[in-house]
Amino acid sequence: MDAAVTGAVYTLRNRSVPVTPCGPSRLRGRRRLTGEHDARQSGPKHPTMGPGSLGTVGAKRESVTDGELIGERFARALGAKDFEAIRGVLADGVQFRALTPEKLWEEKSAAAVIQHVLRRWFDEGDHIEAVLDVETGHVAERRFRTRYRFRVRNEGRTFEVDQQAYYDVSDGRIAWLRVLCSGFMAA
Repeated sequence: MDAAVTGAVYTLRNRSVPVTPCGPSRLRGRRRLTGEHDARQSGPKHPTMGPGSLGTVGAKRESVTDGELIGERFARALGAKDFEAIRGVLADGVQFRALTPEKLWEEKSAAAVIQHVLRRWFDEGDHIEAVLDVETGHVAERRFRTRYRFRVRNEGRTFEVDQQAYYDVSDGRIAWLRVLCSGFMAA
């Protein structure tokens, strides 16, 4: 690959594209929801946000809006530690991998992701006080991404946690999920 980074432009095969923090931008759609939200609330009330409203059974391809809303629902449910809502967003046989500062995580079912990963990342001592930021986007065909940031209190200290997730949607649920986590950073 013939590539060089020069200032704020990334050159690839004599074609220049703006540099984003993670490399050249390939996002086709982008939706950003900022501002502090109480983590105990599942997010803004929206007519398409209810259970079973995203996608249709047997659908071959999800719309961009539905795919992005699924990522937002996942992020807000995780911020609320609403594991039942997360269960409704993940496909039963979800292919999951994640990287945290000290470990690579891998699971092959929604139940295992919730029990062995998410409940360990944010255990009983972690109080997610706010969802600070949620940003979603469409990457390609069925692949989407969502970035979210939480304010977490643990043992009297405040932290921020930032995660970037890439996922595929099938039949209205996340079937393939990859997450990169910043870890708990002092706020």
